[in-house]
Amino acid sequence: MNSTDIISLLPPLVLGVFTLVMLLALAVKRSPTLLSWLGIAGVVAAGASIVPAASVAPVQATMLALVNTYTLFFWGVLLASAGAALVFMRPYMRNHPRPEEGYLLVLLATVGGMTLVASTHFASLFLGLELLSIPVLALAGYSYRASGLEAALKYLVMSGVASAFVLFGMALFYADTGSMALSQLHGVLVGASLLHRPYPLIGIALLLAGLSFKISLVPFHFWTPDVYQGSPAPVTGFLATVSKVAVLAMTLRYLTDMGAASAPGYSVALALLAMSSMVVGNLLALSQRSVKRMLSYSSIAHMGYVFIPVVAGGSFALEAASYYLTAYAVMSLLAFGVVSYMSTLSEDADDMSAYTGLFWRRPWLAGTMTLALLSLAGMPFTMGFFGKFYLFTAGLDAGLNWPIATLVLGSVIGLFYYLGLIIEMGRGAHENIETSTVPAIQRSVSSTAVLAVLCAALVVLGLYPEALIHFIAGGG
Repeated sequence: MNSTDIISLLPPLVLGVFTLVMLLALAVKRSPTLLSWLGIAGVVAAGASIVPAASVAPVQATMLALVNTYTLFFWGVLLASAGAALVFMRPYMRNHPRPEEGYLLVLLATVGGMTLVASTHFASLFLGLELLSIPVLALAGYSYRASGLEAALKYLVMSGVASAFVLFGMALFYADTGSMALSQLHGVLVGASLLHRPYPLIGIALLLAGLSFKISLVPFHFWTPDVYQGSPAPVTGFLATVSKVAVLAMTLRYLTDMGAASAPGYSVALALLAMSSMVVGNLLALSQRSVKRMLSYSSIAHMGYVFIPVVAGGSFALEAASYYLTAYAVMSLLAFGVVSYMSTLSEDADDMSAYTGLFWRRPWLAGTMTLALLSLAGMPFTMGFFGKFYLFTAGLDAGLNWPIATLVLGSVIGLFYYLGLIIEMGRGAHENIETSTVPAIQRSVSSTAVLAVLCAALVVLGLYPEALIHFIAGGG
């Protein structure tokens, strides 16, 4: 590695250094306040180091990592999401007997996600995937509640199965090609025949199946609602954003680069994955009384939405998918941020009854959740609306009638259960609310500030998306 390579990799390196500093600080003295602020400082410092990294990009930093505008953009998204999760964790972990390791695990997982986004080799892909997954596994059971331990166990089993699929796919691909470079995927997909060269094609299929587990595409989604519901509320927000955005950013780039849309078998398989995720996710969310389970099924549907431009192909497929993925991160952080704000270590504000009359008790908090839900539904003047319009245009240009029809149908279904929670928050003006179901809401200045920033981003980037689109287009 030369100096240019090191400068290009500064963001994950800086974040890695801060994890070591946090470990040393933890060995000297246990201080939740110190560790939480060190974690936030690490995220800010890593974000600032994107500027010098951008000055030397694009750079192929050894055979393992590519740092270009696309990589830098998603590094920024991951760091911003991790920073928000750390802020939401501070009041939530206030009464935890040993909260310090939680902040450390968030940084470790974020380093794994950043490694994954930049990966150009199977070695860095698997390293990033495991460095992302293992800390999230520990975070899922970090509340010590029985539901949290159950969530951690389920995530352990399903994550292990997904990793086995990924490793076996890599082995089959290497057995035929003798290469572990992800750049070889395009040549294999275009030139190989399932009859004469089955190993690499089956390997790619297994690799895609393993990654589909990580991002909860149907039929690999079964772990998602249980893990979302059982994990601590800030961890659920972290899992829904950093974990999924990292895996999706890497997957979308290589599906687009290797021409999945032009390979008939794979394009049909991707279309079926997308459509089934949209339908199943939205239908199962309809009957939920658990807010976290509802949002988990909603996230499954949104993963299906993101795959439409990948199936479509074309000049701005990656651009449309990247914008919607960014919008999804902002919307999910905002929704789970409200859940975290209303939750405590002993009990999350998960049941719908916890939100009854929230408009009359905490109007600004109810308004924040309403904005997040309306954006998830794709209502105008939000990032969700412009993101879905972008996806619709990409699919329409490619003649994907069935996926587009499924997108419209899924959006209509989604509106029902999003409105259900909004109506629940509006109840109580002329009704007696059972006080036992109303949680005590903790006050946190930092969490309030982050929620305000997310609200502003959701509206401003929905009304004026040009700057964000221009930046994404430059990295495609």
